Amino acid sequence: MASLFSDMRTLGAGLCLLASIGLGAQSVAPQDPARTSERAGERIRALVREADILAAQQSKLLGELKKLEADRQAKVAEVTRVERDLQETQRRLNESRVKADALRKTADAERPEVVSRLVHLYKLGRAGYWRMLFDVDDLRSMGRAYRTAAALTRLDRDRVQAHQRTLNALAKERKDLEARAVQLAGLQEESRRARVALDRSVAAHNSLIDSIDARRDLNTQMTTDLEAAQ
Repeated sequence: MASLFSDMRTLGAGLCLLASIGLGAQSVAPQDPARTSERAGERIRALVREADILAAQQSKLLGELKKLEADRQAKVAEVTRVERDLQETQRRLNESRVKADALRKTADAERPEVVSRLVHLYKLGRAGYWRMLFDVDDLRSMGRAYRTAAALTRLDRDRVQAHQRTLNALAKERKDLEARAVQLAGLQEESRRARVALDRSVAAHNSLIDSIDARRDLNTQMTTDLEAAQ
């Protein structure tokens, strides 16, 4: 931007020179052809120098504009990518919440039955197991009953633990996704601000280039008029 302001100041100085040349052309005494020709030659040379300056400024601005356009396109692609990542993160976050809610509902529905069986087995204790085992007729049935009771206890315990592990994993996943969403939202806002700044800089360069185009046309016209007068 500092370079842009410098170019604008230089252009302003050139415009003042062009204005002074125009005013001077109006004050040329028509009754002195030799002097008029000399003055016209001086002004033509000044206009040529000014045209070279304007051309150099415009070439520089066009180079800067090309780079700004490339930067803007890259920033647009970055904003698009961040927005896509943010949408995907939000989708995964919603899925994680749905899974956690469904699992929590399942656990809540199964909890009373599991708790009831655990309490019952706890009340039986070792003596209760012996009573249950003595109710069977043979050793094979006794072993089967013992394994069944032990398996029920282990199954209930494993089921509760599995539910808890899944809930913990979903909670961690949700926490990570929320942190990622916050990070992406910050990147999205930063990228958008950078894009707005680039848009403004591109617009300023285009405006200055258009102004230089107009002044170069004026310079050409004044040079043509002075050459005709000379």
